[in-house]
Amino acid sequence: SLGYPKIGFANVKGTVSLVHPYPLNLETNTEIAQLDFWPQLSGSNQELKLTGSFEQLIGAVSSHGSLALVAHSEINLTDKTLPFSLKIESDKLPSHNIYSEALSVQSINAKANGTLNQFDLALNSEFSGFGYNGANLNVSGALQSNLISIDQFELIDSNNKGSLSLESQIELAQVISWDVNFIAKRFSLPELKDLEKVHSSDIQNLLINPTVQELISYSSGQINGHLKSTGSFDHSNFKEQLDSSPIPVS
Repeated sequence: SLGYPKIGFANVKGTVSLVHPYPLNLETNTEIAQLDFWPQLSGSNQELKLTGSFEQLIGAVSSHGSLALVAHSEINLTDKTLPFSLKIESDKLPSHNIYSEALSVQSINAKANGTLNQFDLALNSEFSGFGYNGANLNVSGALQSNLISIDQFELIDSNNKGSLSLESQIELAQVISWDVNFIAKRFSLPELKDLEKVHSSDIQNLLINPTVQELISYSSGQINGHLKSTGSFDHSNFKEQLDSSPIPVS
């Protein structure tokens, strides 16, 4: 058991065998009393459990209080490809004080499974900020060797009844090829002026740049339209086919 009054405490108990496949059963309980670098996490309690063995290591995390989160994972540490699965759910994720005035995340659900070489992932999140209120982001895709697939990338701005969607396949081989499909329906551009609310010296220095200032001044209105691009590229050849309908900014 470890404790530091100004930060919190942690208690660890369990057993670990040093004989293959290294079965274990560990449980850790923590309480965050105060974190200077992320004060919004103060007043939360976490529980971490590790069970199984290195051939099937199962992890479970739960957090209550200012941070509400549940996570579950499985991984095979004896396989060099590291087969794994991961799932995270949170409906109370406090924003860091650096960006809390510009962006807040109401909920997030994410899952991934596969190996280091190929895996599937999915993400669903609700957030507010940069002109959006209760917007939904849905992403699903996969990585298979040199192929990156985005089956769904959809941003729904229910407040303004607009949406932005993207589907794509990109192959990073000797010849790079792509197939991208982009659709915008009355989608409101983000209010980049909210970057001024981010308390970061790097962001503030960026905002001084005249080009960035001009970009922010043009970031308003809505876009509608469809854009499809397919093509390939190598060191000696470039091919592209572009099909589109107007994407006006109003």
